[in-house]
This record gives sequence, structure tokens and C-alpha cells, in this order.
Amino acid sequence: DGSHVAATVYEDDEQSLRVAAVGDETGDPWRLAPEGGVAGFAWAPEASLDSLAVLTGEGELLFANARNRTIERLSADADADDVAWSPDGRLLAVYRDGHPCVFDLESGEDRRYDTPERGRFLGEDRMLAFSPDGERLAYRFVARDAKQVGVLDVDSGDRIWQSSGPASTSSPAWLGDGRLLLDESGDSGRYREVFAVDPDTADRQPLFREEAENGTASRGDATVSPDGERIALALPLDGWEHVHVIDAESGERRQLTEGAFEDKGVAGSSPQWLDDDTLVFASNREDLGERGLYAVTGALGDDDPDVTALVTGGTNVYPASDPTGERLAYVHTSRTHSPELRVSNLDGSDGDDPQRVTESAVETWPVDPIEPERVSFESVGGLEIEAYL
Repeated sequence: DGSHVAATVYEDDEQSLRVAAVGDETGDPWRLAPEGGVAGFAWAPEASLDSLAVLTGEGELLFANARNRTIERLSADADADDVAWSPDGRLLAVYRDGHPCVFDLESGEDRRYDTPERGRFLGEDRMLAFSPDGERLAYRFVARDAKQVGVLDVDSGDRIWQSSGPASTSSPAWLGDGRLLLDESGDSGRYREVFAVDPDTADRQPLFREEAENGTASRGDATVSPDGERIALALPLDGWEHVHVIDAESGERRQLTEGAFEDKGVAGSSPQWLDDDTLVFASNREDLGERGLYAVTGALGDDDPDVTALVTGGTNVYPASDPTGERLAYVHTSRTHSPELRVSNLDGSDGDDPQRVTESAVETWPVDPIEPERVSFESVGGLEIEAYL
């Protein structure tokens, strides 16, 4: 419901978790520092307000309540890979011994499914995903020495569909019509295809394809609109990363931003949906040495795209809006601030004074930080690369 915000913080060679009440700057954030650190977490859907699942580096699956600051251990033998909630907040999916496993929070029972193992490849942001009705689970596994994705029936355990290589398939996400959105790469990285597949019929619809002899340039998982009808990507089709929206039914692509700047925060990041017509993204459009946060409308195609500045000054990345679309959490850093988690009201009511959930350590230094020196050099094709020393 947007009442709390959480983020991992690296300290003492491990990740801990900070959970804070949004709008309350008087109390200290709740610090969760389990043995082995925090490997991942996920907020529960609206049906289970203030709750989040936490995976630890020691294989514990924890059920935490942000409002009451309580923790319940659900399992001591989960893999530290990914955790996903069913839409109704009743089921939690994790990996156990390399296989998908689902916990039923109402009955207290859990079930590990007989599938191929997740394999030796590193974990990713999206490895497990429940279908919109909660009846199916998409999971990543490895076969033919490549990443693959399968779909199983949660109740019966039957495998409904799976990719089969030799290309690498990953990042499952569900569309509103029950199809699965996937990202495929192959031929030693010379092509990338984002496609939708119907698990029942195996019918496949390409939505975006890139081919390049020296390797594809686009990075970042496609994000699905709240209504499940469109996807968004940051694509460098004109040499600069810009926001693109693709209709999941027709495959029609629309470019929402343009210009000689990068509409992308960090490598592998993607524009985030604020609502069905609006996306939030990071960009260096005002200063090539910084990143601001912006919103662009026009995803529905009813109006011309319109870009609005939300947060400027310094570098601001990893934007995430609350479910109401009224607030935005992000990571801020600058010459005078080491990275800190901030929350801003999108209506601008907090002015230049956002909530600082974590605070920069630079402010406590006995001396001022060194002023960075801006430098540049010429790269291939005459492109000028700018950086700071």
C-alpha cells in the first residue's frame, strides 16, 4: 500500500535490509541483519499489507511484518536465488535444492516440484513468476548448457510448457492475456529476441528482435504495464538509449523519448511503469555527467509523448513508485553524498526536501570531499566519452 519502503544496504561484507515507514522521518528504519546477510526480498501483494518475504544467504526464508517489526521463519533450506508471491498473497515460491518450491501460508504446507534443476548459471532478478490467476508458476532451469524457462501447474505439478534451446531463455513475466513474456539470446550473443508464448499452444509471437555481428547492444528486462497489455524497454536503436513501448497484441512499437543523451540509469536497468500510460526512467538529458528521474506519458498512444522532470541534481537511479503512484523511491548520490535511499512525493509537495531513509556517510567526514575533475576523450567513430576523476 506504499506505507513502507525497503532496500538492501551493504555493510560488514554482507547485505542487510532497511525497512522504513514512508513519511516518518522521526524513527529509525528497521534493520534486518540475519546470519549470512539478505540475499533478496519481495513485498507481498495488496492482499497481505505490510508483509514481505526475505531470503537469507544461509538459506532461510523469512516472513516479516514491517508495521509490527516481527519475523517468522518459514524454511531453513531455501536456495538464495529468488522469491515470488502469488497475486492473492497466499503462496510463496522459492528454489530448494535447485528445484522450484511453493509454500502455502494458509495451510503451512510446502511442496517441491520435480523439474530440471535451476543450473549453474548465476541468479537473476526474475527467475520465478506466478500467473495472474496464481494457478501457474514459471521457473528458470538449465538444459543443453543454456538457461531455459518452464511453466507448471501449481496444484497438479504437471509441466505445461518449457523452452528447449539451444538459445538461452530467461526473465519470465506474465502478460494480462495469460501468455508468458520471455527474453531469448543466442548465436554467441549475436541476436536477442523478446517474445510472448502461449503455454497451452506453444504459439510464439516475437515482439522485439535485435541482430548484430559483434553482439547485441540492448540490455535490461522488459517491464509489463499494470494492465498487462504493453511492455517497455530501453533500446539504443539510434545509438542512444531511449524509452520504447510495444503493444503485446499487435507487436507495434512506439518510441517515447529521443535526443543525444541516454534515457537509462545503470546497465541492465529498464523504464518502470507508473500507470498504464506513464513510465519513469533515469536520464542524463540535462547533464551528461548526472542522472535525473523523469516521467513520460503517451504509452497508450492516445497523445504525443510528454516528458516531465521529477528529480534532478546529482545522480538518481533505480526509481520505484508506490502502488498509489503518489511517491517515488530511488537511490541518490552526488559529489557531497554517498549513495542513500530517498523517497519523494510526485506532486512536488516535499520540494527539495525528500525523505532520506538512509543517510550519506560523507556528511560526517572531518574534511570536505575532493572536487571531481571532468575529463573526456575521443572514442571509436569520433564519439566523445565523458567521465570524472
